[in-house]
Amino acid sequence: MSLNKDVQITDLDDWGIFSFSTSAARTTGNALADFLAGIPATMEQDTTDEALDNSWYYAFYAQDNYRVTPRLTLNLGLRYDIPTPPTDNAQDRESTFIPGQQSTVIPSAPLGLVFAGDKGVTRGTIPIRFHHISPRLGLAWDPFGDGKTSIRAAAGLFYGSVGGNMWNATSNFAPYALRPTYANIASLTNIYGDAVNFPTGDPFPYLYNPKNAKFFPNSNEEGASVDFQYPYTYQLNASVQRQLPGNVSVTIAYVGALSHKLPLQVDVNYPIWAVGASTSNINSRHPYDNGLLNQVQLIKPVIRGSYNSLQISASKRMSQHFSLNGYYVWGHAIWSAGTQIEGSGDTPQDFSTMTGERGSTDTDQRYVSSMSGIWDISYYQGPRKWMGHALNGWQISPIVYLHSGTPFTIGTGSDKNADGYGSDRADYVAGVSPKLDPHRARFGANSTTQAWFNTAAFQANAPGVAGGIGPGGADGNVSKNSLFGPGFRNIDLGLFRTVNVWENVKVQFRAEATNAFNLVSLGGPGTGNPQVINPTTGLVTSAASSGFGKITGASTMRQIQLGARLTF
Repeated sequence: MSLNKDVQITDLDDWGIFSFSTSAARTTGNALADFLAGIPATMEQDTTDEALDNSWYYAFYAQDNYRVTPRLTLNLGLRYDIPTPPTDNAQDRESTFIPGQQSTVIPSAPLGLVFAGDKGVTRGTIPIRFHHISPRLGLAWDPFGDGKTSIRAAAGLFYGSVGGNMWNATSNFAPYALRPTYANIASLTNIYGDAVNFPTGDPFPYLYNPKNAKFFPNSNEEGASVDFQYPYTYQLNASVQRQLPGNVSVTIAYVGALSHKLPLQVDVNYPIWAVGASTSNINSRHPYDNGLLNQVQLIKPVIRGSYNSLQISASKRMSQHFSLNGYYVWGHAIWSAGTQIEGSGDTPQDFSTMTGERGSTDTDQRYVSSMSGIWDISYYQGPRKWMGHALNGWQISPIVYLHSGTPFTIGTGSDKNADGYGSDRADYVAGVSPKLDPHRARFGANSTTQAWFNTAAFQANAPGVAGGIGPGGADGNVSKNSLFGPGFRNIDLGLFRTVNVWENVKVQFRAEATNAFNLVSLGGPGTGNPQVINPTTGLVTSAASSGFGKITGASTMRQIQLGARLTF
C-alpha cells in the first residue's frame, strides 16, 4: 500500500508561443517574412498552474515454489492491484468531456465539458478499477539431470499505472487555467487587439475562482476519458542455458511483451477538413462548441504495442587469466501509434485518420550486440623476480558495442492539412524508391552523408497531391518511422598495471580510451521539408531544404584519460 503525492508548480507557455505558416489567412507567402512582418498564424499563451494530487495504491501478492519432480520446479504467483485515480485535494480540478452532456456543477461550462460531481464523473474522473488480477507462471527444468542444462520459461500479466503529470494535466486548462490557442492575432505589436478572440482585451493575469468559473473563446481542454482503462502487458520469455567445457555457458532466449490499452491523447474536437480549410478557420471547423472550444484532448486507452526478440548470450568465467562476456539481440518493437502524453511532441498526423501511425517505436533497434573481456597478462612464473615485476600485473579490458540505427519519420515541417498541429508527414513520389545503394560510398567519399536516403522519393503533402490520404487527401501517405538511421559502433579499451608497493599497499596505473580506434558513427539525417511538387503539373515548384536527407553530425571522437588508484 502506498500514498502518492504529486505537487506540480507549472510554468507552461506563460510568455506566449507564436507560429508562422504560409497556410494562414494573412501571410506574405514566406514564414520567415511573416515573422519579420509580425504576422503570426497562431498564438498560445498559458497561466501558471499549481496542483496537488493524491492517490492510493493497494496491492496484494501471493507466490510459492512447487517442486513437481527433482528436475522440475514451478513458480506460481497471483497479484491483485487496486489503483485509485489521482484526485486534486485542493479544489477538485478534474474535468473530462462527454459530448452532449451539460454540466450541473458548473452550468456555464461549454456543452460536453463536465466535472467531478457531474453524472458519471467521480473525483478522480473514472471509478476505481477492481479487475486487475494478474497471474504469473514460471518453470525451471533440468532435462538431463546432470545440472549442465536448464530450460526456463515464464509468462505473466502486468498492469501499469498512470503518472501524475498525465492525470492532472487537466488542471492546466479552463476553467482552472487559461490555455487557449488563437488563430487570429492582430500583430506582434498588438497581440490582444482582435475583438473576436479578446472581447475584453488582455485576459491576463487570470486567477481561477470556483464560484465564478470563466471560459474564454477557443479554449483548449484536456482530461481523462470516463472509459479510461489502465494499460496492461503480457510478458513472455523462454530460454535454454547450457554449460560447456572451459567454464563457458551459453544462453538462447525468446523475450516478448504484448501491451494493450496504452494511453493516447486524442483530440475529440479535431477540426473537420473541407475545401478551403486553413489554419485561420480552424475554430469554425470543430464539431463541438465552435468558438468556445478548440482542442479537446481526452486520454484514451487505444494504443497497442509489441516487442519480440531473440537473445543470445555467452560467458567464459575467469580461467587461465582470461574472461569473456557477450550478447546479441535481434528484436522488433511496434506500436499502433506513438505514445504522446503532455508535450512529448509525438502527435498523430490526423486524429480522424490514424492510417500510417502504426510502425516501429522510436527506440526500435533491430540488432544490438556487445562483448567485453578481461585479460590478465600474469603468466611469468620464472626465478627472476625483476622479470616477474616487469611482465606480470598487466590487464587489458576491451568493450565492443554495436547496434543498428533507430527509425525516423519523414515530416514536412508544415500544416498543409490545416489542423493546427503541424505534424504532417510527407507523400511518396510514385515510382521512386526511397532507398539508395548501401555501397554507394565507393562512388564518392561524402555520398552517404550528403544523401542518407533518396530525397527525390518524397514530396510535401497537400490536398490533391497524388497518393495523399485522409480527408481531401491532405495527409501524407508516408508511414511513421518508415526509415532507419545509421548504426553505431564503438570500441573502448583499458590498459591497467598493478604494482605491489608494500604488503597490502598497491598502486594501479590506468590508461582508458573511449572509441579507442576513432570509429565514425554517423548521426541522424535531416527529416523535414522535402521538395514541393505541383499536384496539377507534376513539376517541382520548390526544392527540398538544404539539410533534408543530409547527415551533419557524428558520435564523439576518441577520448583518452590517464589515472592512478592507490589501495591499502
